Parts: sequence; structure tokens; C-alpha cells
Amino acid sequence: MGSEGGIVEIVGGFVDLSRNRLVRGGAWERIPPKEVELLRHLAGRPGVDVAAEDLFREVWRIDSSTYRATLQTTVHRLRKKIEADPHAPRIVVNGSGGYRYVPLPAVERAPLPGEDVVPDPPSSFVGRREELGAVHAALLRGARAVVFKGAAGIGKTRLAARYARSGDARAWGAGAVVYVEVAEARTSVALAQALARALGLDLRVGPGGLDWAARAGRALAARGSVLVVLDGLESALPHGARLLGRWAADAPESRFLVTTRILPHLEGAEVVELAPLSGGDGAALYADRAGGTAGDPDLVALLERLGGNPLGIELVASWADVFTPRTLLRRLSALDLQRRGGGRRGNRHDSLREAIAGSWALLRPEPQRVLAACSVFRGGFTVEGLTAVGAAGGAQADATARALETLVEHSLVRIRPRPDGGAERFVLDEPVRAFAAERLAASGREGEVRARRAEWAARFGEERAAAAELGTDPRALRDLAEERRNLAAALEECADPDVSLRLALVLDTVAGLLGPPEGRVERLDRALARGGEPAPGLLGRVHYARAVAIRDRGRARASHADFGAAMERARQAGDEALAARALAGLGNAHGLVGELATAEELLTRAREVAEPLDRGPLLAGILGDLGTVKRRRGDAQSAEELYRAALVAARRGGDRRGEGRVLGMLALLRNRQGRWEEAAEHHRRELEIAGEIGDRRWRGTALSNLGRVEAESGRLPEAETALREALALHREVGNAAHEAITRCNLGMARLEVGDIAEADELVGDALALHVELGDRFHEAVARIDLGWIRLWQGRRADAEACADLAREVATSIADRALQGYALLFRGAVAARALEVEAAAASVDEAAALMGGGVPVDLGRAAARAAGARLAGDRGPDDARRGRREALDLLPRWDDGGAPGGSDARLWIRLVREILAPLEPEDGPGAPA
Repeated sequence: MGSEGGIVEIVGGFVDLSRNRLVRGGAWERIPPKEVELLRHLAGRPGVDVAAEDLFREVWRIDSSTYRATLQTTVHRLRKKIEADPHAPRIVVNGSGGYRYVPLPAVERAPLPGEDVVPDPPSSFVGRREELGAVHAALLRGARAVVFKGAAGIGKTRLAARYARSGDARAWGAGAVVYVEVAEARTSVALAQALARALGLDLRVGPGGLDWAARAGRALAARGSVLVVLDGLESALPHGARLLGRWAADAPESRFLVTTRILPHLEGAEVVELAPLSGGDGAALYADRAGGTAGDPDLVALLERLGGNPLGIELVASWADVFTPRTLLRRLSALDLQRRGGGRRGNRHDSLREAIAGSWALLRPEPQRVLAACSVFRGGFTVEGLTAVGAAGGAQADATARALETLVEHSLVRIRPRPDGGAERFVLDEPVRAFAAERLAASGREGEVRARRAEWAARFGEERAAAAELGTDPRALRDLAEERRNLAAALEECADPDVSLRLALVLDTVAGLLGPPEGRVERLDRALARGGEPAPGLLGRVHYARAVAIRDRGRARASHADFGAAMERARQAGDEALAARALAGLGNAHGLVGELATAEELLTRAREVAEPLDRGPLLAGILGDLGTVKRRRGDAQSAEELYRAALVAARRGGDRRGEGRVLGMLALLRNRQGRWEEAAEHHRRELEIAGEIGDRRWRGTALSNLGRVEAESGRLPEAETALREALALHREVGNAAHEAITRCNLGMARLEVGDIAEADELVGDALALHVELGDRFHEAVARIDLGWIRLWQGRRADAEACADLAREVATSIADRALQGYALLFRGAVAARALEVEAAAASVDEAAALMGGGVPVDLGRAAARAAGARLAGDRGPDDARRGRREALDLLPRWDDGGAPGGSDARLWIRLVREILAPLEPEDGPGAPA
């Protein structure tokens, strides 16, 4: 054909017909397929005029010359690439009725290949600084071979070319760079010829008794210190690894940089694994290629779907001037995208599907089957999970494990080590997972694989959730967090109604332990709506979980129906443990709205049912809740006895979480008693258990409670430290409900030190969060706290509005104690305005709701102080008597603190401010 080995010489370079590329001046560019075919047919008959009709038939596969303009345009474009002067062509010239190929004279031919023929990047380079640094450091250390290993489309070729073209490629002593694309070299001979061509050996001259591998090795040795880049070695394995070892021995000064999807077994090679681009680098790559729309939320979702795959990002970006990210996300499959403005079918750099399909084709049937099964997982999987899901047709676990090893070697599955040294997790990048899912659907096994995945997820989730609830295994919570996406996907795709309910219960437990609380009820309802005839016990567990979720959202009364349904189903199933749990839950719900007598009755009945069962964790929870009711009813001695019994039950049952929970309850009791050191110590022990279990959500809550105790005791710097750390934890784990509570506590601590501006901001933000979350109880508390801030700002009308709204909310959830606190604050506002009758009326109404105690005494003190101020108009004796009566109602000072804590200090400050104009006989600020 006038050229050997698919090579056509041009001035200063050559055209490699087998690779559709032109090489000239140390760089290469791709040539469109039709131009290559045209040149191939002309060069096949050098010096012969080829008629236009023949070219149409051979290149375009048509018999008509109607499209002569198409031929002329193709010839014109080809000449612009291969001729020194396209207007005076010397290689493809006009002939009789067509065109003729004229070979260059030998004296004008350039060496066929040569050094430094490195692909010229079509666009700028983004990211991968660490990987570039890693290969350079390895070569500086003297590594003979460095391997860029990674999945299809991950950017291995671009990265290798980037390094080869950089100054670093010679900084360690390389005299030259030889770049060899070997992706199409599927035999030893083809691979050896590819290197030989790159080293300048004329393929038109036979080996002369030496094989091509030996000739290439001798030529490489003669070059001295050379960096050889072998791009796309996976197709040539395993013989490619053997040849590479041979060449390394033949040319000891050479170094090799290899790109491959499959890990080659090269002695002494250093491997640089290429992971998907980070979110920031992925967005930067898209913005660079498409023109800067990185802030678009649809683009964020699109990049997430592409899984950080650079080729996928570039393919999508090439269509950015035609489609918006939303359209691309909705209508186009990234796997089916071709590079816009060029590309040819089968080119691994122009289609993500072609790139991944190339890796798939290199697998044997068993790894292909296992890869298809891997596609049902989301967010990674373990060997145990894959074995349960993927082992079908009698396949053994060890066969699945061996197939998984192959998939890792082929860069189709990545290993994600656990920082704590636990079992490895394996990850499919999203484009690979989508391709594997297509193969699974085509196999006809999708239904059975998904069914096995659902059953495995339910069993795994139930076992791990039970351990996490008890705190018996510190890894359980971490395991649930890691498998959460798999659990959710299994529920979404599960066809079995009973398994769906089990999965919904597991996910409800996960949401209760890790958050967020939103959507718990809706998820359970969707599972129930799938029909079937669940067993009474399973249905009872669903009603119980639904009741807890409703109660925890601040709708305690609305939870009664589901607690009742759970008790009924438990009786039908003969499940006394579930009956006791539901009774206790109903009692807890009554307690939350201030119906303490009913709560105590129900919890006592639950205790009677639970005690014969000898289940420590169940009994510990009931005793703890009963103790809290006793504490709230003012029976501190009974509360402490119950808490102590709950601790014993929790420890007997190995319930570490229950033990920590009861310690937190004891801390609240000590806090109420003003025994703050003991309260803080209980919270610190609770924190230890939370850390032992690994529950950062719980740790944040315990820290917030500890900060509250420190604030109550007047240790405001310590309180602020704990509260700010808790706030950071709440943000980290997404615990919005406790973030709001902590903001309130921190805001009131800042109020005490006089930072009213930050206090206003913190409590205002907390109130907005409580309203957004629908937490009515804490909304009322935050409104009272904000009212105190408004009071000290001198904004009386706003303070009154806060009090009235807090009372309205408290009334809506039937919380008598909270209504009382709102009324007391209303009295504080009136007292500061010296409206004695209004203040006294509010306090009396609060006392009717709360029954008395320190809070009511503080309210009466403020009302008496206002009365004392007015009595001053009648004479000093009346003023002095009123002042003494007000001060007698205040808690006694003890080492600079007040038994009532931070709330008491606010009231004491208010009382002393009201009394300030009345000069006492024994000096201002003296205790009563």
C-alpha cells in the first residue's frame, strides 16, 4: 500500500493509520476516521489515480458521485494536516477524475517515531497535584517503575502525559521521554513493535534474526537514561508485565511510567492509585471545560452522579452549550455520551461506556457476575455483604472473594480502608455501578439478587441496631452509619412487605440514634402501605416505632393512638416485652405534657409487666422514666431510689447506653438539688460511655447538658467551653434539635456575662430552629429566654409578647409546668414596671399550675419588691418591711452561687434592680 505497518510518511512526521493519529514535532493529534480511510485507500495504490467513484464506494460505501463536495471537503481537511503547503499539495494530489497518493522522497522522510512524542493536551490540566508529586518522589527515590492504576476514565493517560511533558520528568536524570500508547497491543509482538517504533526502529526492516522484544530492549539500553511511558498496558497483560521486566533488565538506566486499569505484577514497582476527583476538583474541571457554572445545584447533583470520573465530567461539559445541567441530569445517560465535536466509536477516551466496556471485556464470567451483583450496593459494601448477596447458583464464599480480588486488580472496585482498622469496605465509582447495573438487568438475575440484598440488609440491620441500642459493641453504630445508604436502597427496592417493614424499623432505629428525625413516620407509613398481612408482633413493633417518632417530634398527645395499637398487637402476639415497652412509652408521653399522675400510673403498670421478664435493659428504661416522673413531682428521694435501681438493671443486662442514660437522669436530679459537682461528674461519666460507644450525637447532647450544669453552678467560662464544643458536634452530625437547645443555653450564659447582643442572636436563631422543627416544648422555652433578653434591653412590649406566645404554645401541648413558667415571666415583666397587682395575679395563677417551689417563690419576691418600691411613697418603714419580705423569699447564697441556678440568678438580679432605689440599712446588695 505504499507504506509499511500502517505508517504514511509526511514532511516532518508520519501518520499512524492504525491509531488514527498524526505525529509531528514531538506531539500528536487525532485524525477523523473518514480522512484516515481516504488516506489509507490512496496510499494503498501509490502513484495511481483513484477515481472519485471508487473512493465513494470504498470510503463512504456508496455508488453515487452526487456528493462530490463531501469528497472535496474531506481532501481539503486532510491536506491541511499532512501537507507542508495545502495550496501546493505534494502527497495527495489531483488525478484524472479523482486523486493520487505520491510517496515522499526518502531524503525528505523524518525518522518514523522518536523521543518526546507525547500527546499534546487538548485543554488545561485540573487537580491531581498529590498524584503528580507521588510519581516524581518515587522516581527520585530510584524506583524502576511507577504505575498509575485506576478505573476507566479516571485520567491516567492525561496524568501520565502531564508528567512526561513537565520539567520534573528530567529532573531526576532522564535524558529523554519515550511515550508509547499500547492500549491496542494485545500480543507480545504488538507490544514489542510499539516500543520499537517509538524508539526509532524502522518497522519496514525485519528483525534480522532477533525478535522484536530483544531489539527494543537493545535500542532502549543504547539510549541510556530514558523515561518510557507505556499508556494503557491492561490490554497487554500478563505478557506485558513479563516484557517490562525483561526491558528493565536489558536497560538498567531506564525508568518506566505505566498506566493501566489492571494491577500488573511488577517486582519493585510503586503503585499510585487514582481515586475519583474530589468535589472541588470535579467542579473546577467542569467549570474549566464548560465555562464556569460550578455553583449550580443541578450541576452538583450531576457531578455526584458521575462519581468524580474526569472522563464523564469532560463528556458532559462538552455538551454544556447545548444542554443545561438540569437537562443533562434528567435526560442523558453519562454512559451513552460521546465527546461532542469529534470522536469515533470504540475510542476509549471519547465514550465512558466504551471505556468501561473495555474493562468488562477483560473479565472472566465469574468476576463479571460478581461485578453485576455489586451494583445493588450504595456507598460501599463489605466482603460479608457481597457474599450474602452475590453468591448464587451454588457459588461458594471463597469464589466470590476471589472474584472481588480480580475486580480490585482491574480497577473496577476500589478499597476504602477503615481508619480504625476494621474490615475493609469496597466501593464502585458511580459510572461503573451504572454500567454493572445494566449488565445485571440484562442477566435476568436482578430480582433474585435484590431479594437477597433486602433479606441480608434486614438481618444485618436488626443485629447491628440491637447492639447499637445497648452499646454492647462500639462498632455497631459505625456499621449502621456506613450501611445506611444500602439499608435505604434495600427498602426502596424491596418487593416483600414483611421484609420492607423490618427494614423500615431498622432505619427508624438508625434515625433515632443518628438523626435526622425528619421523615421517620412517613417512611414507616410507606412500608405499611405495601400491603401484605404482617404478623401481630411485627405490626406492633411498627406502631411502637411510629408512636415514638411522633412523640419525639413534640406531638405527645398524637402518639397515644399508636402506643395503644402497639399494646393491642403485643397482646395478640403474646409479646409481653413489647406490651411493657408500649405501656411505658404511653406513660412517657403523658409525662411530657405534664400529666404526671397518669404517667406514674402507666409506668408503674409497665414495671409490673417487665419485672418478671428479667430483661435488664427493658426494666432499666422503665425505672428511669418512672424516676423522672417522681423527680418532676417533687419526690427527689423516690426518684433517686428508682434511678439507682435502673442503674443496677442496666448493668445487669449489659446495657451501656441505658447506663449512660440513667446517669444523665441522675445528673438532672443533682442539678435540680443544686449539687452541681455531682451533676457534672454524672455527665462526665455519661460522656465516657458515649465515647466508648462511638455515638457523637449522644456525646453532643451530654456535653450540652454538662454545659447547662456548669452554667447553673455559675462556672460560666467552663459552661461556654462545653456548650461551644457541643454546638460544633451538633452541626457535624446534623442534630438540629439539640443544636437549637444548645444555642439557647449558650445564649443565656452570654446574657449572664453581659453580652446581650450575642445572647440575642443565639436565642433568636434557636427559636427559629425550634419553630422550623415543630418542637413546641422547646419553642416555648426559647420564647421565655428571649423574653428575658428583651426585658434587659428595655423592650417591655416585646417581652410581654414573648411571655404570651410561650404560654399559648405551652397550653397547646397541655404542659402545665411550662404554662406556669410563662406566667411567672409575665409577672416578672409586670414587676419591673411596678405593676404590683398584675405581677401578683400572674404569680398566683402560676402557683395554681405548678404547686409552689423555688420558681414560684422567686416570682413572689419580684412582686413583693415592686410593692416595696410603691410602699416607699407611704413611708420608709413600709418600704423597709416590703424590702425585707422580698429578700426573704430569695434562695440563700452559698459560696457565691444560688441554689436555684442561672434562672434564679436572673430573678435575683431583677429583684435587686427593683429594690435598688431603696437604700438598705445594712448596705446595698446584702443578703437577707
